[in-house]
Amino acid sequence: MIDLIFENGLIYDGSGNEPYVADVATLDNKIEYIGQLDDVECIQRINVEGLAVAPGFIDLHTHSDFTLVVNTKAESQVHQGVTTEVVGQCGHSCAPVCHPSEIAKVALGYIPGCEGAGWESFGEYLDHLDQYDLGVNVAAFVGHGAIHRMVMGDELRLPEPEEVDQMAGLVHQAMEEGAAGFSTGLEYWPGIQSAPEHIVPLCEVTASHNRLYATHVRNRDRFYDLGFGEAIATARTSGARLQISHIQPKYGAPAHAMEHTLEIISAARRHGVELAFDVIPHDWAHTLVMAILPRWALEGGVDRILERLKDDESRDQIKRNRSPMWLLVADRLWSKIVLLNSRENPQLVGESLEEIGKARGNDPYDVVLDLLLEEGNDMHQLLWTSHAFLESD
Repeated sequence: MIDLIFENGLIYDGSGNEPYVADVATLDNKIEYIGQLDDVECIQRINVEGLAVAPGFIDLHTHSDFTLVVNTKAESQVHQGVTTEVVGQCGHSCAPVCHPSEIAKVALGYIPGCEGAGWESFGEYLDHLDQYDLGVNVAAFVGHGAIHRMVMGDELRLPEPEEVDQMAGLVHQAMEEGAAGFSTGLEYWPGIQSAPEHIVPLCEVTASHNRLYATHVRNRDRFYDLGFGEAIATARTSGARLQISHIQPKYGAPAHAMEHTLEIISAARRHGVELAFDVIPHDWAHTLVMAILPRWALEGGVDRILERLKDDESRDQIKRNRSPMWLLVADRLWSKIVLLNSRENPQLVGESLEEIGKARGNDPYDVVLDLLLEEGNDMHQLLWTSHAFLESD
């Protein structure tokens, strides 16, 4: 006997065809029939007239790696119809780590004092998730940031060939333990410090496991074509299937950038590169406030960064950086940048840096550096957002 029938729903079946009114019957949590099922016996019927019925949505780019540990039911996703999340994006993943104390340094959304966060390997992280009755299915990518930290810590230099080999071995291990793919964040530390020749071998391992390579490219503003071109070249050289994350060009890109980007992608597909891309379904985009810091300022990890933020000469040098991650910063468009998350200054969330600067009587650039300093060891959780030029990120 059928377990459940949803009656009179407007069916969106995922084919792209026009929706239609029908009943949907399930048995053992799987769809058994679709049609007019008035005469079918079942345990329960629910009238959903006036509501849409659709397959569960796949959110293929999220950063819920750690928040799933804290909020296992994932209500914010389930309420939107999402039934599968793909985590471990932009080079950020919760594993592998050398010691559980390192989780806080690699996990976005980390919450101090969370009980049970004691894994080291990628497989142990997946085992940790498996112990919960999660509200969503999870596919987890292993992030380049965690892999790089395992081998090189916070050293500001290019990896040696033997270190790249070690990273490749860690990617292989993660794939063996269940990673769905490998990701990079080439605008973030440490991806920004890595050249294509350091990424390609890791993608070759990914390809050998028939897994996906997802990348937040190195540039999406005035040099957008180089950023997307590098991603495509990496896929072509390594043989990996490619997913380009949040592909839309951002502030500073020329007006024709999106059209040109789609032409670049079409050409790559014609030449045999297997690739897809996703976009953010809103016109605001967020990132780490730490992204304002130039490469040299990141060396040595948080403790050294905090020392530099207290030093007037270092601060002046940071403010003279001509190529910050966001051209909004280079052009000092502080009114368009809004604080999105802060543990030390929650009362400022939702205000623009221009507004915060006026309230504090200080230059907005100094305000940013002060906010990072005030956040202390949790500075990697400080987020801001800006008005951007389909994923949730």
